[in-house]
Amino acid sequence: MASAPSSPETPPNTNFTATSTPPLKISPATLPNPNNKRLLIGLSIGFALLSFVLILVIAFLVYFLHRVRKNKRHKSFGRIPLQDDMAGGTLQLQPQQQSPAVLTRIVISCIEFSREELYVATDGFYDVLGEGGFGHVYKGRLPNGKFVAVKKLKSGSQQGDREFQAEVEAISRVNHRYLVTLVGYCTSDDERMLVYEFVPNNTLKFHLHEKDKPSMDWSTRMKIALGSAKGFEYLHVYCDPIIIHRDIKASNILLDKDFEPKVADFGLAKFLSDTESHVSTRVMGTNGYVDPEYRDSGRLTAKSDVYSFGVVLLELITGRKPIDEKKPFKERDLVKWASPFLLQALRNITVVPLDSRLQETYNPEEFLCQALKNGRFDGLIDSRLQETNYNPEEMIRMITCAAACVLNSAKLRPRMSLVVLALGGFIPLKFLKPEITPGTSNVSEYLSDSIQSYEDLKKIFMNMAQKGRENVIDENEYSDPRSKYGQDQCASSMAGPSNVSDSFNNGVQSMNMEQKDKEKVINENIDPSSKYDSVSTHGQQNTKEMGKVNGS
Repeated sequence: MASAPSSPETPPNTNFTATSTPPLKISPATLPNPNNKRLLIGLSIGFALLSFVLILVIAFLVYFLHRVRKNKRHKSFGRIPLQDDMAGGTLQLQPQQQSPAVLTRIVISCIEFSREELYVATDGFYDVLGEGGFGHVYKGRLPNGKFVAVKKLKSGSQQGDREFQAEVEAISRVNHRYLVTLVGYCTSDDERMLVYEFVPNNTLKFHLHEKDKPSMDWSTRMKIALGSAKGFEYLHVYCDPIIIHRDIKASNILLDKDFEPKVADFGLAKFLSDTESHVSTRVMGTNGYVDPEYRDSGRLTAKSDVYSFGVVLLELITGRKPIDEKKPFKERDLVKWASPFLLQALRNITVVPLDSRLQETYNPEEFLCQALKNGRFDGLIDSRLQETNYNPEEMIRMITCAAACVLNSAKLRPRMSLVVLALGGFIPLKFLKPEITPGTSNVSEYLSDSIQSYEDLKKIFMNMAQKGRENVIDENEYSDPRSKYGQDQCASSMAGPSNVSDSFNNGVQSMNMEQKDKEKVINENIDPSSKYDSVSTHGQQNTKEMGKVNGS
């Protein structure tokens, strides 16, 4: 039996197309080793752990360096932060230079903010409330919904550092209805910021001098004057050591929705202990508000604040700016322009009849109110107020307080406590007079720095009486600022100081008047205001001698 023929062996296909792939030949050597897989997993875990440790080390170093820089900066400022708790940190202040009476360590409780928190609160420092040489003030809102004002000081300035420290030290001591409240602070990197309560109704300057703003009525102006005076009284009397604000002006008096004042900006504040009569310092402040005695000598006292507040009172009375370049040359300086009216007010409160019977019956308030009703002060009072009703007694009190506050000599100005009492009508205006006979009042001790001896006062009166006989000035001429006297007042203030003391020296002979001449003077109200003429207009003195006038 024959076998079937076998089929020929099929040759391998060698016709590969471009898309076909040859079969892979996998040898056992190329298969993954389980040991290598475990090694790779171990390396990955080790690398991850090492990276995590490095990140922790770097984060720690960054944090450490940040704290070192921050501590160095705080040490240079004299401040040491104790906590970073947003719920209520503590800021400790240690002033670098201070008198023995100054507290050596101040501790305040407030919030320490980061820059990022304030950046978010102010929407990127967008809403500017105000600006000045110190920097800018922005409106902000905290996470709890409370509105604040963030004062951002200019960075990289030694003056900015000093103002920051002065403001924190001053505001940390105060707590008063009429002083702005500090909420917190920020000293992030090179930036210094203070966070205050938000006072929504802008500033006194805005409402008095901004164009197209409705005029404030008299009761509102009186409320602002009395409230801010109480705030400054608190700084001068109830703080230990006392705080001299040094930058009192209308733009630093904030107003709330009810027009209650809040004194702000303590960046130039200075401290004065009970054992110190003054502080010698570089002259700082705002043109038109600076005490002329402080400006000329560099000797800062609480009476420097009194002068500045007197200028603010004049702004409330007149509606004018302290310095107005748009006014005629002789009217640009508010104090100089108002001097004739102020002297008229001073004349009546400084009258001290030598007869005790006349001292009991003479009433400066009644005389000045009558002069006000007769139009003697119409040229001084804001015309917008004259269109409405105002209280004559309150107006006279404010005019007289302003006149006493802006006397050129600091010793002749009243203390702020006395201004509060007189402005509020709690004491007669006669207690504002620069001289007062010792022993005639229970406040004479309080006025010790404004008292001259009774004999000196009598000499002045005798002197004035003699001059009054030689050159009598009509009362109407003296009262009207448009009169020759008013013109001479302005002219002399522009021409420069003159030797007013000569007008007193020329009358020295009257000190030896016979008794019968003295008796004639007793029943007359002699006007000693020529003495104050030399100290009431920035040191610009008047050579016009004053005569006798009737004080009835």
